[in-house]
Amino acid sequence: MLGYRGAREGGMGVKKPCVYEACVLTDTKLIGCTVEKIECFLEQHIILAEEDFFDVKVILNELLMNAMTHGNKQHKNKKVYIKVDISEKNQIYIIIEDEGEGMKDDCASWRDNNFSQTPQWDIVNLKESGRGLGIISCLCDSITRNEKGNKITVLKRIQNEHNSV
Repeated sequence: MLGYRGAREGGMGVKKPCVYEACVLTDTKLIGCTVEKIECFLEQHIILAEEDFFDVKVILNELLMNAMTHGNKQHKNKKVYIKVDISEKNQIYIIIEDEGEGMKDDCASWRDNNFSQTPQWDIVNLKESGRGLGIISCLCDSITRNEKGNKITVLKRIQNEHNSV
C-alpha cells in the first residue's frame, strides 16, 4: 500500500496561497535544514505520496547543491533564492535562483544531456559533471532555465486523488 504524507486533516486539498519563499547563504551545510523547512511547508499544504515526497526532496537537494557549488562557486557571501509554489492543479513549482554568472547555452552538461527534452539517455553513462540535472529531469515533468542561466524552474505534477480541489 502506498503511503502518504502531509495535510491530513479532513482530506483537504491545496490551501491558497501556497507559496514558500526563502533566501539562504551559500553554505552546503544549510541544504539539509533548508529542505526540511520546505518539507514541513509541503506537509502543511498538500498530501504527497511517499514517492512524490522523495522525488521533491531529491530535486530540492540537487538544485540547491548545483546553485551553491556551480552557480555561486561556494562564495559564502552569495545567496540562493528559493520559491516553492503549490498550484490548485496539483503541481509543485520549484524555482531556484543563484547569484552566479549563469549556465550558458554552450554549457556542456545542459547541451550534451539535452535536459530541456524528455530524457532519452542512460543516466548511468552521464558525465561526472551534470548528473544532478540528469537526476532532476528524470524526477520532474519539466525543467527550464532563464536566459542568463542562473534560475531553474522545475515542475512536478502530483498524481494524488486526495488533493482534488
